[in-house]
Amino acid sequence: MEKNNSIFFIFIALLCNYIFANLSFTFIPLFICIQIILFLTINKFNYKYNPLIFYFLILIVLYFSKPLYENDHFRYFFEGKMLLEGVNVYKLAPSQVKGILPSYFNEIGFKEVPSIYGPISHLFHGLVIKIFNFDWALYIVQCIYLLIFLFLIQKLNFPRLLIIAIPFFSKEFINSIHLDFLAVLFFVYGIKQFDLKIKHSQIALLISFLIKPTGIIAMPFIIYKSFKNKSFISWLIFFTISLAYSYYFFNLPGFKIFFNEWYWNAGIFYLFEIIQFGNLRYLHLILPIVLQLIYLLKNDDNSYKLLAKVFLIQILFSSTVNSWYLVWPLMFCILANRIFSTYILLFIWPFCYYPWLENDSVFISQILFHVLAWISFVLLFFDEKLIKEKIKCKLFQ
Repeated sequence: MEKNNSIFFIFIALLCNYIFANLSFTFIPLFICIQIILFLTINKFNYKYNPLIFYFLILIVLYFSKPLYENDHFRYFFEGKMLLEGVNVYKLAPSQVKGILPSYFNEIGFKEVPSIYGPISHLFHGLVIKIFNFDWALYIVQCIYLLIFLFLIQKLNFPRLLIIAIPFFSKEFINSIHLDFLAVLFFVYGIKQFDLKIKHSQIALLISFLIKPTGIIAMPFIIYKSFKNKSFISWLIFFTISLAYSYYFFNLPGFKIFFNEWYWNAGIFYLFEIIQFGNLRYLHLILPIVLQLIYLLKNDDNSYKLLAKVFLIQILFSSTVNSWYLVWPLMFCILANRIFSTYILLFIWPFCYYPWLENDSVFISQILFHVLAWISFVLLFFDEKLIKEKIKCKLFQ
């Protein structure tokens, strides 16, 4: 992606961010309209503008934007601050912390649950909130997210398809600063370096795991690629650290509560529970591993498409499906240039917010989300060129 293109991307993302942050749930149909416009005009953008104007507008938009229908950022800052003050946030829930509490404490959700986030996340947010007050800390983190993203998309050379994800990135990450954004960027950066056989690519992957351990599900693929690249010693150290960290993290009280008791926008998992099919909580961890083992046997070289399948099947069988989780399969759909799957994922993510409405539209929205997500997953197994040709043939018969 060219430099001017990146500047234009950031500006539009922040503009959408400002719009979303000042609307109620009307942002859902508005998003769909913006997304359709982007689908239709992706090849017609003109990027030849003065960069200084964009940087100025970025600062204005950042100043006015607030996270929309989110409260995770309150927990990020609180847990980070507590960790730096010597509190073990992995053992003590926010409700158990004594002493003088910050003004935003009452905004934290699920105060009875200890932390489920990685240590790098806590150090990062803790340092920011130590230096700045809450409002400024939020703006600073949004700025840092932008700078990291701008740097990495230059390094990663994303295809033009990334442009249509502007509203998604704007709402979920520039506006709501979800940790998955940083975790997936470092994960993608590590995988890209890995494919180019650049040394120390495991450092970026380890940073991703220490922000949020979602990427650990791709460990069979990483092990296979490391042996294929014949880089044994450094990767052996990486695997040892990663496995020890995984064992520690997945036995934390907060993670156990999240894993065993959390429900949000569940699809297949919820259906299996209704018909009492048995305890299938581990299925969203087993199936991604099975997919990777099939990949190893077939020796398929399309790494990005495989990782898109791995992270998407994990979501489809999970008991908790938040909208920002889609960034994991979405990033690899974009890198694999899978147009149909990318379009579908970007179209359906607002449906994850419908459970907030608590009305009759919730059930329909959940069905739409999961049916379309499954279509997106199935399409990853087909050649898009053949699909396009068949569509053209039927349209012009």
